[in-house]
Amino acid sequence: MGTKPVRPFAYEAIDNQDPTPSPATDGWGGYSWDMWNQYLWPTALSNGLDANFTRDFEVVPFETNVDLLDAIRNGSVDVGLAAITATA
Repeated sequence: MGTKPVRPFAYEAIDNQDPTPSPATDGWGGYSWDMWNQYLWPTALSNGLDANFTRDFEVVPFETNVDLLDAIRNGSVDVGLAAITATA
């Protein structure tokens, strides 16, 4: 899973000031990760994702959204989770 670290959307929760991350987020926190846990994962399960599918994954941070989207396009990562903006 690729991400672009930017608070408050996606960040590595590594110090005592950060909320305790869920094991399902591989040590990451933020609004994007909350959405992943509360909506996206359950939606995938309710739409046919095998319930035995593992949630074990590696988080790969990217410097820019362009790098993240390129990695999704070329198959380096399967999913991108971050504050991805759409501009004209």
